[in-house]
Amino acid sequence: MSSRQSSNSRIFDVQSAFGLRGLPALEPDEIHVWLKAASGISSRTPLHSAAAAAANDASQSVLLKVLSHYTGKPVEGLVMRRAEFGKPYLEGGPCFNLSHSAGATAIAISCEDVGIDIEHPRRETSSRQLALKFFSASENAFLARCSDSHVGQVFLRHWVSKEAITKLVGVGIYRGLRHAETDHSFSPPAANYMGRRVCLTECGAEIGMIGSLASWQPAKVNVFVIGEKSAIIE
Repeated sequence: MSSRQSSNSRIFDVQSAFGLRGLPALEPDEIHVWLKAASGISSRTPLHSAAAAAANDASQSVLLKVLSHYTGKPVEGLVMRRAEFGKPYLEGGPCFNLSHSAGATAIAISCEDVGIDIEHPRRETSSRQLALKFFSASENAFLARCSDSHVGQVFLRHWVSKEAITKLVGVGIYRGLRHAETDHSFSPPAANYMGRRVCLTECGAEIGMIGSLASWQPAKVNVFVIGEKSAIIE
């Protein structure tokens, strides 16, 4: 296992079969982000295909193994529940959130509520139409200043930020997306949910994804990039 520093994040490459030994413990002021690169499918793979279903199952498997690592319990001993609007949580903690896109997986682990979302950078979307439906006036004004060649990437950066916020709050896209506001003229982006400040951290670049991590308080971020030979995916 090796590590390196990037902005406010420390990045660990979890490559070997013994990669889970010696990893830093989760501290109250930290968020741990686990990333696994896509394998076998692309951004064009149909959402309801057998390949997409298999990728979803693989993401769930990685999640359970990561949670097993933090709790010290076997996977079969983990008890999952759902909150009022369907957000899953682990009985006894820690808090977590899962996102997957085009076969890639992102998992956020924290002592407090957390949200994470990733998207493939070449995902095809009706960017301007979706923005008119779900974005605020200021977000749409920001998007309107973008050229057609850049609007897709800018849209996705807004989208993952807003979705990560709704996952932090636990209300889902259709209940919360319009109430999640971001300002990408700042780095990191400024954000709030119904007036309450949200802290955003961009993530996912290590595995070729566009992503965002959302929390209520500033946090140090440790990123664990899962290699193909890591014990976490055996």
